[in-house]
Amino acid sequence: SQDVEKPTDSWEAWKSISIRRPRIVVLQTKLDEQVRNILQSVSRGFELLASQPLKPDMVVFPELFLGPHPGVSGLNSEVMTELRRMASSLHTYMVIPFHEENPDGAKFNSAAIIDRDGNLLSVYRFRG
Repeated sequence: SQDVEKPTDSWEAWKSISIRRPRIVVLQTKLDEQVRNILQSVSRGFELLASQPLKPDMVVFPELFLGPHPGVSGLNSEVMTELRRMASSLHTYMVIPFHEENPDGAKFNSAAIIDRDGNLLSVYRFRG
């Protein structure tokens, strides 16, 4: 007979921990250059999410969601500010892709990571 190692008490405790799967929503909206239209489209999506009994842990938008349109893109844009407010009201993380250009003219395909309180956690910048 072969000796089989029995699980330790800590292993038994670890197995008993219930880990819930995260709820991630990919929110696809119609791309538009107009700030007003983007905000209306996103607001409809968030109204639907807010009406559900289970709220998402994270909302992810498609690549270049906030494309290279004046007034739409950038960390301080009206749209980004409203999305951060929505993240806070739903208490959800967000990944918001946007177009970014630095003062030297270098262009980036960036993504803002927003926490559950609407704060900017990080920005990932990919130079394409």
